[in-house]
Amino acid sequence: MIAVALFVEEEPLEGFSEVRGLLKGGSIKLLGVQILACVIVAAWAGFTTWLQLFLINKILPIRLSYDQEIMGRIVFHFYCFFFLAVVSVHEF
Repeated sequence: MIAVALFVEEEPLEGFSEVRGLLKGGSIKLLGVQILACVIVAAWAGFTTWLQLFLINKILPIRLSYDQEIMGRIVFHFYCFFFLAVVSVHEF
């Protein structure tokens, strides 16, 4: 989005752009507008992501309890070692 503020060219025939970018002899106003748009898009994306995660967490908790984390680690390591043992046995 910021590249638009730098490289846009004035097109009087088609009427799409009536201003020029900063590198094409235009003012810094367009750069400020584009940076503001980037900040607003980032804020909107952050807020909607937070809202979705908040609502999902209310329905189905995202974080596990400490006991569940430990149990998951034990199960994960067991299956990893089991898988490696099975693969290594079948290779020979």
